[in-house]
Amino acid sequence: MDDVDKIIKDILNDDDDDCQGTPDKFKVQLELFEKELNSQKLSKKTINKHVTNVAFYLHDFGVYGEHINELKDGCYEINYYLGDWYIEKCTWASKSDCKDQIAGIKKFYKCMLDLGQIEEKHYQFLLDMIKEYKEEWFDALESYDDWLMGEDNDDGFDWF
Repeated sequence: MDDVDKIIKDILNDDDDDCQGTPDKFKVQLELFEKELNSQKLSKKTINKHVTNVAFYLHDFGVYGEHINELKDGCYEINYYLGDWYIEKCTWASKSDCKDQIAGIKKFYKCMLDLGQIEEKHYQFLLDMIKEYKEEWFDALESYDDWLMGEDNDDGFDWF
């Protein structure tokens, strides 16, 4: 397990979390997703990465952050999640990790579409948002990293 997976697992299993006791709203969907990934003969490491990333999106951002009440809501919150919340809250965020987030979330929602858990219009909206904004997310990650490192740049970002 790499460091990012360990950090995410620690966050998801943090017993001191202020939101302790929040119901696991999407447990069934995550189990269905994991089963689907297993049927694709992916490595355990890849399956774990996708499931962990999606669980983080649905629970830490979604349920605990009160952004995702219904499964379909996640299709509409992707831009806020990867373009703002994730960059500011997740110090380990990188372009590579963001790509992993995108891949896992896309796979998850495709699985949910195939299982009839969401409608095509919701999934298509998700795909459209990813296509339209992913380069902006990558640029924002880079700008935020530059700001954290104290590099003087004139990118217009004010992170505090």
